[in-house]
Amino acid sequence: MALRCLAVLLSFLMAGGVMASAQQKNISLKVSNVSIESALNTVKSQYGISIVTQIEGLDLSSKVSVDIKNASVTEALKEIFKPQQIDVKIDGNVAMISAAAAKNFTVKGIVTDSAGEPVPGAMILVMGTKDGVTTGTMILRNCGIRRNGCTKNSLVGGFYNYDLDKKLNTAKAYLYSCEFENNSGSTNWKRVSNFYGRENSFSVIVNTTFYGTDAGNAPIAIYGKGVTDTEAYIISCTVAGNKSSSPDVCSGIAQAESKVKVYNSIVSGNTGGHDGIWSTESSLVTVLNQRSEVTSYSINAEKVFGDVDVVSGLLFDPEKMLGKASNGVVPLIGSGNPALTNGMTADQLKSIKSGREPEIDETEVVKDQKGNPRTGKVMGAYVGE
Repeated sequence: MALRCLAVLLSFLMAGGVMASAQQKNISLKVSNVSIESALNTVKSQYGISIVTQIEGLDLSSKVSVDIKNASVTEALKEIFKPQQIDVKIDGNVAMISAAAAKNFTVKGIVTDSAGEPVPGAMILVMGTKDGVTTGTMILRNCGIRRNGCTKNSLVGGFYNYDLDKKLNTAKAYLYSCEFENNSGSTNWKRVSNFYGRENSFSVIVNTTFYGTDAGNAPIAIYGKGVTDTEAYIISCTVAGNKSSSPDVCSGIAQAESKVKVYNSIVSGNTGGHDGIWSTESSLVTVLNQRSEVTSYSINAEKVFGDVDVVSGLLFDPEKMLGKASNGVVPLIGSGNPALTNGMTADQLKSIKSGREPEIDETEVVKDQKGNPRTGKVMGAYVGE
């Protein structure tokens, strides 16, 4: 079967300079009847290339025989993935994996270099197809995206969801129980440090914590200039302790000509710009209204939202009600903390539907980032032990 479309872009990710060096290397590999995973590990160990291998939907136990000499990284990976009818191309520091048929991929783990350290300058991308035949979908569960950054020539230092075609909603990203920690972006206002959803993309982010980042713009930006179908569901997330470089931009969640629906989340305690959830002009520079298309049962800077509107008489103080980030989460503290009692129940969270395939995973929304059950009405990624 011919490979027709680009289904998933995912980085196996290295800093740009290191990746460029790796691409210039000639790879020689001779293995017989070994698993794809074993062949990948051989390339990783011999050439210092970090490849994400925990991918649900790919049969990495499938046997392969490879005999290549003085091949490029691209040629080597093509041979390794050949039994799965998967093609590989490399653009900068990104490995583009093309599937013969539509597949959903789940990636677990932390992108690291050959020494096991998090990779600086790394980025994970999901992009739609060029011709709209196949949907590009990436699902991340229990991932840590930490201590990455982008240069002045990059747009994002974390996760980039983008429809290459800009006409069809073919790029889908689902993040469950992940952690974005201490990522950075250029001081240029366009640079986003954590998650960037672009034109015609569809994003679902559940039980995920964003903290400790420093960038020119918001830690999360959903940008849909000139299109009608850019959408994001942000459910039970915590966005706190982040910093933007300009007082004019949003330092929490920015919605620009898109549909952003925020449920049971905490976006507070961010500095440098406008804290909270904001709709902005298409430039992402000028903030308009302190809310997204839907802001429901959530903390928006100091404001406490109920189902639709701000709850009168309740205020959230991040200095007194957010604890110190530890082990990937930001705990809730303090007496009278409205985030502990004014959130959504598990049944309410299960009722949130996107109407897209795959649908939001009900088994994920009823627990928190650490797997604890949501038995009360606690907002944010972490309900506590």
